[in-house]
Amino acid sequence: MMYICTSTYGPALLGTPVTTIDLSQRYFTLPPREYYVSGQIFAEEFDKVFSRQWIYVGHKSQFPQRGSFMTLDFAGEKLLIVRGEENQFYGYFNVCRHRGYPVCEAETGTARAFVCPYHMWRYELHGSLKSVPKLRDGEFFDYQDYRLEKINVATWHGMIFFHIGADPALLSTVLSGFDSDVAYFEIEGTHLAHEVKLDLEANWKVSAENFNECYHCPGSHPTFCRVVDVPRMQNEAQSWFNPDDAVNAFIGGNTGMPLTGGWQTLSADGNLISGKLLGACTSEDAAVGLNVGINLLPNYFYAGFYVDHWWAQSIFPISPSRSRMVFRWYVREDAVEDRDYILEDLLRVTQTTYLEDIALIEKTYQGVMSRKYSPGPIVAKNEPLMYSYVSTYWSMMGASKRSNSKW
Repeated sequence: MMYICTSTYGPALLGTPVTTIDLSQRYFTLPPREYYVSGQIFAEEFDKVFSRQWIYVGHKSQFPQRGSFMTLDFAGEKLLIVRGEENQFYGYFNVCRHRGYPVCEAETGTARAFVCPYHMWRYELHGSLKSVPKLRDGEFFDYQDYRLEKINVATWHGMIFFHIGADPALLSTVLSGFDSDVAYFEIEGTHLAHEVKLDLEANWKVSAENFNECYHCPGSHPTFCRVVDVPRMQNEAQSWFNPDDAVNAFIGGNTGMPLTGGWQTLSADGNLISGKLLGACTSEDAAVGLNVGINLLPNYFYAGFYVDHWWAQSIFPISPSRSRMVFRWYVREDAVEDRDYILEDLLRVTQTTYLEDIALIEKTYQGVMSRKYSPGPIVAKNEPLMYSYVSTYWSMMGASKRSNSKW
């Protein structure tokens, strides 16, 4: 059985859309044009989508010591992530409690404390206000009342996530279904080999939609389609989505992006990239192309784990018309570039694919901005994850929940 998503709306940009799913029909559609261009809807997404997901920020190897920090822009907010004692991580809105100036302006680095450059208010790594020029604690106000505003930060197998909403579900609970598979690769014992950040002139949903389907792959990604068994991936994707848990809709399969027969890893020629295998992985695992994938909807995150490396891709909403893609590649912590792996080989398949995707995403958004644009039919057998994506999005935005029936 196949699906159609027919939507009715009140006055443009006002209220919550009402979405119904008619299982007797043949197709569904993506959100209408205003959901990709409206600042008001982007603000609504902040509360209903962005504030209800765990967002991947990096690996603990990117925070090598106490005071290691990272700043980032996310959906109009400036955020700060910092490592404290041992494996304790803290997250804050990067906003001084005095006048709002960012307390940290560098993208990465190491600090013993954060001193706002404007009026020199000093904050400890754990967020408490330590000192204020010419004003003693308790003289006019209590320092304890002016801590940096906190965001939730949690780690899972060395991966670091943040959550800007209140009282989120435990990250370990959300990802518990993947514990045993990911543990096999022992990714906590890996380190960042390379990172690329790309700003796109496109709404975040256009980026997410592109990466949640491979209908376009045969015509656009010849390298990817030579390496990955796309038909098998499409068939398996239909069983990944959990329709009963839209807020924590992590999806994935034991085979991640299944490799072409004979391929050992995600490489252009099928051969291993790094001589240092991850975790408990063996040559027998390599022979069958063992890999695992985790996908997060609707704000897109994907991590793919292979016998000799893993990579992660994130989309960060910036504004209604801009998004940022971040790609990171990781190898075993004792793997050394040019001795154990060649960086160009590590990047080749993924880099080739995302460069092809950038043009597709930005040109699609140019079309979506047209006053004559309206969403066309999406057929579930060709784009199964798109149904998962749009169902999750409407559910989080407050639209009616889809049927639990399977196609």
